[in-house]
Amino acid sequence: MQIFARIDGGVVVELIELDDGCDVADYFTPQLVESLVNVSSQNPQPSAGWVYDANGFSIPVQAAMTADQIKGTNTRARDDLLNAAGLSIDPLQDAVDLGIATSDEAAQLTVWKQYRVAVGRVDLSVANPVWPSPPGS
Repeated sequence: MQIFARIDGGVVVELIELDDGCDVADYFTPQLVESLVNVSSQNPQPSAGWVYDANGFSIPVQAAMTADQIKGTNTRARDDLLNAAGLSIDPLQDAVDLGIATSDEAAQLTVWKQYRVAVGRVDLSVANPVWPSPPGS
């Protein structure tokens, strides 16, 4: 198996596999062949998004997120978790409010509310915060 990385703008955009013995020029236009680099023996093999230059391949360095970006990302994650928790809490709360909740449902409601409070207390200003696990996971 031959593996070629297609390079565009110094970045690997895709990997192309060909059977051994096949000539890449038989399958692709000359312009495309010019953008291919044989990575069959490369270890580790690059993947899409890797950078390619005269020194070879390298994993792209992620730019550090700003404090605002970190807070925005974490706020969206928090809101998603709170919304999901609400979907579990609402019917349990309805059963309690109507006086028809089983003891198991009342206990589940308490656990889900504790989880929701814990999610709300996560520090959104830190990169990669530790989110509490939802009940039952």
